[in-house]
Amino acid sequence: MTRFYYGADHPQYKHGMTCSAEFYAYQSMMQRCYNQKCKAYKNYGGRGITVCESWRKSFENFLKDVGLRPSAKHSLDRRDNNGNYDPQNVRWATRDQQANNRRSNRVVVYHGIKMTFAQAVRFSRGGVTRDIAKKRLAKGWHIDLALDVPIMRHHVHPKG
Repeated sequence: MTRFYYGADHPQYKHGMTCSAEFYAYQSMMQRCYNQKCKAYKNYGGRGITVCESWRKSFENFLKDVGLRPSAKHSLDRRDNNGNYDPQNVRWATRDQQANNRRSNRVVVYHGIKMTFAQAVRFSRGGVTRDIAKKRLAKGWHIDLALDVPIMRHHVHPKG
């Protein structure tokens, strides 16, 4: 797809950010919420996710509220995945932040702290793998024990 760069005297020049990452994020957000032909529509507009009135009216309003993208490692994210795109619910987030903010994540309370299951496994005091933790939980273990009890290694002792 060819992108056109317009000078300030061109009628389509509005904010000078047509080819920016911020404008691309804005356009993508609008497509996901309002274009039924968009592949991601079913997970956004199809679920009733909308964009606030102020942002629907202009990219400039969106940019004023969200600000410039802090780095190339950041992309647009909703804090509450069931919430709309509005100033209170949108942020620039890293891939790791977004990975911990998915609807499909299993949320647990590990030692009194709410986190995703993947985070809890990373913080495991017993060095337990995800698969072992899942098996233990399936057997009815409490999350703290499932992650804190070290894996028992069986050793073969020579006959003596």
